[in-house]
Amino acid sequence: MSAIQGARVAMNADQLRVAVRALLASGVLPDGRPDRTWGGRGADFSCAVCSAAVGSEELEIEAYFGSQVYHLHTECFMTWQEERQRG
Repeated sequence: MSAIQGARVAMNADQLRVAVRALLASGVLPDGRPDRTWGGRGADFSCAVCSAAVGSEELEIEAYFGSQVYHLHTECFMTWQEERQRG
């Protein structure tokens, strides 16, 4: 099982799902589909899900909701989308 590692955060897949559900329930993460997404090399932005920086050695997903941009690790993005679709 993979884990997201960061300076302050280390989550396994189950913990990541719990975190995403809490962020969705609180409205911190939108429950709709992004207007657009983009992927590329990380730029050390904090991930919107796990708060760990997405380093330049990692793939970063940017999810756009109007003018709001969410920077995410690929695993965090995929978990968010799976949980969003579960409703």
